[in-house]
Amino acid sequence: MVAGLAKGLILGADGKARCSWCGGAPDYVAYHDEEWGRCVEDDFRLFEKICLEGFQSGLSWLTVLRKRENFRRAFADFDFHRVARFNRRSVQRLLADTGIIRHRGKISHRNDGLGINQGELPPGINKIVRRRRPG
Repeated sequence: MVAGLAKGLILGADGKARCSWCGGAPDYVAYHDEEWGRCVEDDFRLFEKICLEGFQSGLSWLTVLRKRENFRRAFADFDFHRVARFNRRSVQRLLADTGIIRHRGKISHRNDGLGINQGELPPGINKIVRRRRPG
């Protein structure tokens, strides 16, 4: 640990202090610096974050970050209007896509838990998420 850094922080190669969890992996560093801890106002990006969190379950977040562009392609850039229209054939296509995490349960239920079967996020989802963020 470098003198003067608070517990849980590390000094990056660029001289910036960061949370120790991001280590030196470039994907983690970029995520830490550009996204982590920032509020997501856009419904499409919020849908992306919620979906990716579901796919991450049981895996490393780094695994998801490294596959994120593939997920965006596979899930119509997380346009929930389009994803809501995915059907069994779409699920089979996703299960065959080696660029994403291919877990039938996670793929098959991506709409159910969010109530987007009509192509819209539940009313107030942004408000619910914002209410839970730290002050």
